Amino acid sequence: MKRLFYIFLCCLVPLVMGYGQEKKAVEDKMQSQDVDNDGKNLDSLINDLNVKITGLVKKYDLLNNKGIRILPYRFSYSQGDGYIEMERYTFLKDEIYNRDIVGIEMKQMKIYGGGQGVSKIDYTIYENNHLNGMVTQVFVNDPSPEGMGTDDMVFTHEANKKKILENRKLGEVKNSTAFPVRNEIKRDFIVPTLSFFYDSLLFICESYAKSSKDREHMMNEFLKKSTKY
Repeated sequence: MKRLFYIFLCCLVPLVMGYGQEKKAVEDKMQSQDVDNDGKNLDSLINDLNVKITGLVKKYDLLNNKGIRILPYRFSYSQGDGYIEMERYTFLKDEIYNRDIVGIEMKQMKIYGGGQGVSKIDYTIYENNHLNGMVTQVFVNDPSPEGMGTDDMVFTHEANKKKILENRKLGEVKNSTAFPVRNEIKRDFIVPTLSFFYDSLLFICESYAKSSKDREHMMNEFLKKSTKY
């Protein structure tokens, strides 16, 4: 009887282990698909934001418009040959003596025109801490902002002019179920940064439009007055 039980047990254990391994493989596959789907959804959101930014650049002819005057707080805006540059900066303050400024943080977006749209977008994230002497920068290049997908975005990370990562494509960044770093970069950096610069650019464009309308209204009132004499 015992012998039959042992034979039964020996047959059962491999079946249970096989079922457990198969179940784990299915779960791993499902988790991997979840990561991939999350990445695709983030790509779609990034594309939507890029399309909105491109729309503002076209609508207000920002590559040639010299009339931009009103800007958000701690924000700079400039034009170059075939591009516009926006920059937001803030000051680093001492953790103990909060009034003491010990450095500066800055994020910059450079939008390049090409044909009827936007050919590429460059980002620079910069921090200069005078207390510890660290100057850290990350340079990001998006060579096809109007195209779907972000795998071709390129990242270079420097600390005190020493390269930590150089020309790393986003598509090469780890994106496993345990370490979905690529998706985290999309969610925690690209989406909020694009959202910030889109909102800032929208404010700039709407302020310009209102200012233009006010000037036109002023001229119209003056001309109307001239009909009375």
